[in-house]
Amino acid sequence: MPANIHKGMPAGKLDRATFDQRMRIHFSDPAFVPLQKEIAALIGAAWHGTRIQGNRLTRERRVPDLLIHITISP
Repeated sequence: MPANIHKGMPAGKLDRATFDQRMRIHFSDPAFVPLQKEIAALIGAAWHGTRIQGNRLTRERRVPDLLIHITISP
């Protein structure tokens, strides 16, 4: 089924400046002021990760063994 694109919707891709601006919103608390160098490193790693994974921020998780052996009886 083709995607239903509405008129006026923004493009799905972000440029680096917009990505940086949106990420920094989450670190606007004054307690983060001395951590700007570390925050910049985190934002850089997040930007790199989104470029490699095609804007998907997913994490694979292993299913616990307990859940694998559960069966439901009718």
